[in-house]
Amino acid sequence: MRSLGIRPTSVTYGTIVNALCRVSDERFAEELFDEMEAVPNYKPRPAPYNSLMQFFLSTKCDRQKVLAYYNRMLARGIQPTMHTYKLLIDTYATLDPIDLSAAEGVLDTIRHSGQRPEAVHYASLIHAKGCALHDLAAARQTFDEVMANPEIRPQPCVYQALFESLVANHVVTETNDVLQHMALKNVEMTPYIANTLIHGWAMDQNITKAKAIYDGLGKEKREPSTYEAMTRAFLSADCREAALEVVQEMLSRGYPPAVSSKITEILNYGGKPAGDIPFHQAAMV
Repeated sequence: MRSLGIRPTSVTYGTIVNALCRVSDERFAEELFDEMEAVPNYKPRPAPYNSLMQFFLSTKCDRQKVLAYYNRMLARGIQPTMHTYKLLIDTYATLDPIDLSAAEGVLDTIRHSGQRPEAVHYASLIHAKGCALHDLAAARQTFDEVMANPEIRPQPCVYQALFESLVANHVVTETNDVLQHMALKNVEMTPYIANTLIHGWAMDQNITKAKAIYDGLGKEKREPSTYEAMTRAFLSADCREAALEVVQEMLSRGYPPAVSSKITEILNYGGKPAGDIPFHQAAMV
Protein backbone atom coordinates (compact mmCIF):
# COMPACT_ATOMS: atom_id res chain seq x y z
CA MET A 1 0.00 0.00 0.00
CA ARG A 2 2.78 2.40 0.92
CA SER A 3 4.53 1.78 -2.41
CA LEU A 4 1.34 2.96 -4.11
CA GLY A 5 1.15 6.07 -1.98
CA ILE A 6 -1.85 4.77 -0.04
CA ARG A 7 -1.83 5.34 3.71
CA PRO A 8 -3.17 2.43 5.77
CA THR A 9 -6.29 3.25 7.78
CA SER A 10 -7.05 2.20 11.34
CA VAL A 11 -9.19 -0.61 9.93
CA THR A 12 -6.29 -1.82 7.78
CA TYR A 13 -3.92 -1.84 10.74
CA GLY A 14 -6.48 -3.64 12.89
CA THR A 15 -7.04 -6.33 10.27
CA ILE A 16 -3.32 -6.98 9.87
CA VAL A 17 -2.69 -7.00 13.64
CA ASN A 18 -5.46 -9.58 14.04
CA ALA A 19 -3.97 -11.73 11.26
CA LEU A 20 -0.51 -11.55 12.84
CA CYS A 21 -1.93 -12.63 16.18
CA ARG A 22 -3.55 -15.63 14.52
CA VAL A 23 -0.18 -16.79 13.20
CA SER A 24 1.55 -15.94 16.51
CA ASP A 25 3.86 -13.29 15.06
CA GLU A 26 4.15 -11.43 18.34
CA ARG A 27 7.00 -9.09 17.41
CA PHE A 28 5.52 -7.82 14.15
CA ALA A 29 2.01 -7.54 15.65
CA GLU A 30 3.27 -5.32 18.45
CA GLU A 31 5.46 -3.25 16.13
CA LEU A 32 2.56 -2.65 13.76
CA PHE A 33 0.28 -1.83 16.68
CA ASP A 34 2.73 0.82 17.94
CA GLU A 35 2.96 2.24 14.42
CA MET A 36 -0.83 2.32 14.20
CA GLU A 37 -1.16 4.37 17.39
CA ALA A 38 1.47 6.83 16.14
CA VAL A 39 0.06 7.63 12.69
CA PRO A 40 -1.62 11.06 12.31
CA ASN A 41 -4.84 9.66 10.85
CA TYR A 42 -5.30 7.10 13.64
CA LYS A 43 -8.91 6.62 14.71
CA PRO A 44 -9.09 4.63 17.95
CA ARG A 45 -11.04 1.40 17.65
CA PRO A 46 -11.41 -1.47 20.15
CA ALA A 47 -10.78 -4.34 17.70
CA PRO A 48 -6.93 -4.34 17.58
CA TYR A 49 -6.74 -3.98 21.37
CA ASN A 50 -9.07 -6.95 21.74
CA SER A 51 -6.96 -8.95 19.27
CA LEU A 52 -3.78 -8.44 21.27
CA MET A 53 -5.55 -9.05 24.57
CA GLN A 54 -6.90 -12.33 23.15
CA PHE A 55 -3.45 -13.28 21.87
CA PHE A 56 -1.67 -12.69 25.16
CA LEU A 57 -4.48 -14.40 27.08
CA SER A 58 -4.95 -17.53 24.98
CA THR A 59 -1.59 -18.03 23.27
CA LYS A 60 1.01 -16.47 25.56
CA CYS A 61 -0.81 -16.69 28.92
CA ASP A 62 0.76 -13.35 29.79
CA ARG A 63 -1.48 -11.57 32.26
CA GLN A 64 0.70 -8.47 32.45
CA LYS A 65 0.55 -7.94 28.68
CA VAL A 66 -3.23 -8.41 28.57
CA LEU A 67 -3.73 -5.78 31.24
CA ALA A 68 -1.20 -3.49 29.57
CA TYR A 69 -3.21 -3.40 26.33
CA TYR A 70 -6.43 -2.97 28.27
CA ASN A 71 -4.93 0.06 30.03
CA ARG A 72 -3.67 1.47 26.72
CA MET A 73 -7.21 1.14 25.46
CA LEU A 74 -8.56 3.13 28.38
CA ALA A 75 -5.81 5.74 28.04
CA ARG A 76 -6.95 6.36 24.46
CA GLY A 77 -10.49 6.90 25.65
CA ILE A 78 -11.77 3.81 23.84
CA GLN A 79 -14.92 2.25 25.28
CA PRO A 80 -14.31 -1.45 26.00
CA THR A 81 -16.69 -3.85 24.28
CA MET A 82 -18.54 -6.76 25.86
CA HIS A 83 -15.82 -8.98 24.41
CA THR A 84 -13.14 -6.84 26.04
CA TYR A 85 -14.76 -7.40 29.42
CA LYS A 86 -14.95 -11.15 28.82
CA LEU A 87 -11.23 -11.20 28.03
CA LEU A 88 -10.58 -9.25 31.21
CA ILE A 89 -12.60 -11.70 33.31
CA ASP A 90 -10.80 -14.66 31.73
CA THR A 91 -7.46 -13.01 32.42
CA TYR A 92 -8.16 -12.64 36.13
CA ALA A 93 -9.96 -15.98 36.39
CA THR A 94 -7.69 -18.32 34.42
CA LEU A 95 -4.13 -16.94 34.49
CA ASP A 96 -2.02 -17.42 37.58
CA PRO A 97 -2.26 -16.03 40.12
CA ILE A 98 -6.04 -16.38 39.89
CA ASP A 99 -7.84 -13.34 41.31
CA LEU A 100 -11.52 -14.21 41.53
CA SER A 101 -12.38 -10.96 43.30
CA ALA A 102 -10.94 -8.95 40.43
CA ALA A 103 -12.77 -11.15 37.92
CA GLU A 104 -16.10 -10.60 39.68
CA GLY A 105 -15.27 -6.91 39.96
CA VAL A 106 -15.38 -6.65 36.17
CA LEU A 107 -19.14 -7.13 36.42
CA ASP A 108 -19.32 -3.94 38.47
CA THR A 109 -17.15 -2.17 35.90
CA ILE A 110 -19.64 -3.16 33.20
CA ARG A 111 -22.55 -1.88 35.28
CA HIS A 112 -20.76 1.40 36.01
CA SER A 113 -20.34 1.89 32.27
CA GLY A 114 -24.11 1.88 31.95
CA GLN A 115 -24.31 -1.63 30.50
CA ARG A 116 -25.41 -5.00 31.83
CA PRO A 117 -23.21 -8.08 32.19
CA GLU A 118 -24.15 -10.76 29.66
CA ALA A 119 -24.41 -14.53 29.89
CA VAL A 120 -20.90 -14.98 28.51
CA HIS A 121 -19.41 -13.01 31.41
CA TYR A 122 -21.12 -15.21 33.98
CA ALA A 123 -20.07 -18.28 32.02
CA SER A 124 -16.45 -17.26 32.42
CA LEU A 125 -16.93 -17.01 36.18
CA ILE A 126 -18.66 -20.40 36.36
CA HIS A 127 -15.79 -21.97 34.44
CA ALA A 128 -13.21 -20.31 36.67
CA LYS A 129 -14.88 -21.47 39.88
CA GLY A 130 -15.58 -25.00 38.69
CA CYS A 131 -12.53 -25.76 36.53
CA ALA A 132 -9.71 -23.52 37.72
CA LEU A 133 -10.55 -23.53 41.43
CA HIS A 134 -12.51 -26.81 41.49
CA ASP A 135 -15.14 -25.18 43.67
CA LEU A 136 -18.18 -26.90 42.20
CA ALA A 137 -20.55 -25.52 44.82
CA ALA A 138 -19.56 -21.95 43.91
CA ALA A 139 -19.91 -22.72 40.19
CA ARG A 140 -23.40 -24.10 40.73
CA GLN A 141 -24.37 -21.10 42.85
CA THR A 142 -23.39 -18.70 40.08
CA PHE A 143 -25.24 -20.82 37.53
CA ASP A 144 -28.37 -20.80 39.68
CA GLU A 145 -28.12 -17.01 40.11
CA VAL A 146 -27.96 -16.57 36.35
CA MET A 147 -30.95 -18.82 35.81
CA ALA A 148 -32.94 -16.86 38.41
CA ASN A 149 -32.10 -13.49 36.84
CA PRO A 150 -34.90 -12.46 34.44
CA GLU A 151 -32.57 -9.94 32.76
CA ILE A 152 -30.30 -12.71 31.45
CA ARG A 153 -31.55 -15.00 28.70
CA PRO A 154 -30.23 -18.57 29.15
CA GLN A 155 -27.40 -19.20 26.68
CA PRO A 156 -25.48 -22.34 25.68
CA CYS A 157 -22.23 -20.85 27.02
CA VAL A 158 -23.59 -20.84 30.60
CA TYR A 159 -24.56 -24.51 30.39
CA GLN A 160 -21.26 -25.33 28.72
CA ALA A 161 -19.35 -23.78 31.62
CA LEU A 162 -21.32 -25.84 34.14
CA PHE A 163 -20.88 -29.03 32.11
CA GLU A 164 -17.13 -28.39 31.96
CA SER A 165 -17.12 -27.85 35.72
CA LEU A 166 -18.94 -31.13 36.35
CA VAL A 167 -16.58 -33.04 34.07
CA ALA A 168 -13.51 -31.39 35.60
CA ASN A 169 -14.71 -32.50 39.03
CA HIS A 170 -15.41 -36.05 37.82
CA VAL A 171 -19.18 -35.98 38.33
CA VAL A 172 -20.32 -36.36 34.74
CA THR A 173 -23.33 -38.35 35.98
CA GLU A 174 -24.76 -35.08 37.30
CA THR A 175 -24.94 -33.68 33.77
CA ASN A 176 -28.17 -35.57 33.04
CA ASP A 177 -30.29 -33.25 35.17
CA VAL A 178 -28.60 -30.20 33.66
CA LEU A 179 -29.34 -31.50 30.16
CA GLN A 180 -33.01 -31.80 31.07
CA HIS A 181 -32.98 -28.27 32.46
CA MET A 182 -31.36 -27.04 29.26
CA ALA A 183 -34.11 -28.66 27.19
CA LEU A 184 -36.81 -27.06 29.34
CA LYS A 185 -35.23 -23.66 28.71
CA ASN A 186 -35.13 -24.36 24.95
CA VAL A 187 -31.38 -23.94 24.83
CA GLU A 188 -29.81 -25.76 21.91
CA MET A 189 -27.12 -28.39 22.13
CA THR A 190 -23.89 -27.12 20.59
CA PRO A 191 -20.88 -29.05 19.29
CA TYR A 192 -18.79 -27.62 22.13
CA ILE A 193 -21.20 -28.86 24.79
CA ALA A 194 -21.29 -32.24 23.05
CA ASN A 195 -17.48 -32.39 23.02
CA THR A 196 -17.36 -31.79 26.77
CA LEU A 197 -19.95 -34.48 27.49
CA ILE A 198 -18.34 -37.01 25.15
CA HIS A 199 -15.03 -36.43 26.88
CA GLY A 200 -16.65 -36.69 30.31
CA TRP A 201 -18.46 -39.94 29.63
CA ALA A 202 -15.32 -41.40 28.03
CA MET A 203 -13.34 -40.61 31.18
CA ASP A 204 -16.13 -42.29 33.14
CA GLN A 205 -15.65 -45.34 30.89
CA ASN A 206 -19.21 -45.14 29.63
CA ILE A 207 -18.81 -45.24 25.87
CA THR A 208 -22.54 -45.85 25.40
CA LYS A 209 -23.37 -42.47 26.94
CA ALA A 210 -20.61 -40.79 24.96
CA LYS A 211 -21.97 -42.20 21.70
CA ALA A 212 -25.52 -41.17 22.65
CA ILE A 213 -24.35 -37.56 22.93
CA TYR A 214 -22.55 -37.83 19.60
CA ASP A 215 -25.57 -39.37 17.87
CA GLY A 216 -27.94 -36.86 19.44
CA LEU A 217 -26.00 -33.92 18.02
CA GLY A 218 -26.63 -35.08 14.47
CA LYS A 219 -24.29 -35.13 11.48
CA GLU A 220 -25.23 -31.62 10.34
CA LYS A 221 -24.06 -30.01 13.58
CA ARG A 222 -20.90 -32.04 14.07
CA GLU A 223 -17.66 -30.13 13.73
CA PRO A 224 -14.07 -31.36 13.39
CA SER A 225 -13.65 -31.06 17.15
CA THR A 226 -16.68 -33.34 17.64
CA TYR A 227 -15.16 -35.99 15.40
CA GLU A 228 -11.92 -35.67 17.31
CA ALA A 229 -13.66 -36.05 20.68
CA MET A 230 -15.59 -39.14 19.56
CA THR A 231 -12.54 -40.70 17.91
CA ARG A 232 -10.57 -40.30 21.13
CA ALA A 233 -13.48 -41.67 23.14
CA PHE A 234 -13.76 -44.82 21.04
CA LEU A 235 -9.99 -45.37 21.11
CA SER A 236 -9.94 -44.98 24.88
CA ALA A 237 -12.52 -47.80 25.01
CA ASP A 238 -10.52 -49.94 22.54
CA CYS A 239 -13.26 -49.58 19.91
CA ARG A 240 -10.99 -49.02 16.93
CA GLU A 241 -13.52 -50.04 14.28
CA ALA A 242 -16.05 -47.56 15.65
CA ALA A 243 -13.36 -44.88 15.71
CA LEU A 244 -12.60 -45.65 12.07
CA GLU A 245 -16.26 -45.14 11.15
CA VAL A 246 -16.19 -41.71 12.82
CA VAL A 247 -13.05 -40.75 10.91
CA GLN A 248 -14.55 -41.97 7.62
CA GLU A 249 -17.61 -39.78 8.15
CA MET A 250 -15.35 -36.84 8.97
CA LEU A 251 -13.39 -37.40 5.75
CA SER A 252 -16.64 -37.43 3.75
CA ARG A 253 -17.37 -33.89 4.93
CA GLY A 254 -14.59 -32.43 2.78
CA TYR A 255 -12.65 -30.56 5.46
CA PRO A 256 -9.26 -29.08 4.48
CA PRO A 257 -6.35 -31.54 4.80
CA ALA A 258 -4.82 -29.51 7.64
CA VAL A 259 -8.01 -30.15 9.65
CA SER A 260 -8.70 -33.76 8.71
CA SER A 261 -5.08 -34.92 9.03
CA LYS A 262 -5.06 -34.00 12.70
CA ILE A 263 -7.89 -36.46 13.36
CA THR A 264 -6.56 -39.24 11.11
CA GLU A 265 -3.24 -39.00 12.98
CA ILE A 266 -5.08 -39.63 16.24
CA LEU A 267 -6.44 -42.84 14.73
CA ASN A 268 -3.05 -43.86 13.33
CA TYR A 269 -1.23 -43.34 16.61
CA GLY A 270 -3.87 -44.77 18.89
CA GLY A 271 -4.97 -41.51 20.47
CA LYS A 272 -4.80 -40.30 24.02
CA PRO A 273 -7.59 -38.89 26.21
CA ALA A 274 -8.22 -35.28 25.28
CA GLY A 275 -7.47 -32.68 27.92
CA ASP A 276 -10.00 -30.13 29.12
CA ILE A 277 -10.43 -27.20 26.77
CA PRO A 278 -10.05 -23.79 28.47
CA PHE A 279 -13.29 -21.88 28.28
CA HIS A 280 -11.78 -18.78 26.63
CA GLN A 281 -10.56 -20.98 23.80
CA ALA A 282 -13.63 -23.23 23.35
CA ALA A 283 -15.25 -21.21 20.60
CA MET A 284 -11.97 -21.28 18.70
CA VAL A 285 -11.59 -25.08 18.56
